[in-house]
Amino acid sequence: MSTSTIGNRIKELRAKKRLTQQQLADEINITRVTIGRVESGLSTPSLRTLSRIADALETNVDYLRGYVDDYQEINNGMQNKIITQQLSLNQLRIASSVEETISDEERDDIIKVINIFMKHAKQSGCNETKK
Repeated sequence: MSTSTIGNRIKELRAKKRLTQQQLADEINITRVTIGRVESGLSTPSLRTLSRIADALETNVDYLRGYVDDYQEINNGMQNKIITQQLSLNQLRIASSVEETISDEERDDIIKVINIFMKHAKQSGCNETKK
């Protein structure tokens, strides 16, 4: 995932929708400065923010990341909502904070390990509060 690819694609789609950086930022509840930093490649958005940007621009995360070339390949961002609904807030934080050089497949494996651990912890009663 290249920050310049993400930024260029966001800028391109934002322009197609005739949105200013401020309008996009307002729509997804972040600052205009953040949009500007992402578009210029100075910052990489979290998975949650990238998903919200994709939804606002009627595209999908895979397009913004440069994995597909058709910005509407996945039914107008519905896949983004499914992804974010399946992960807890902490899982999203972990998935988006892991070293940027790992592949998405490796990132997915990390999330799977977390899910397995949490399932095991629930089954063994580790989540219960001890009195």
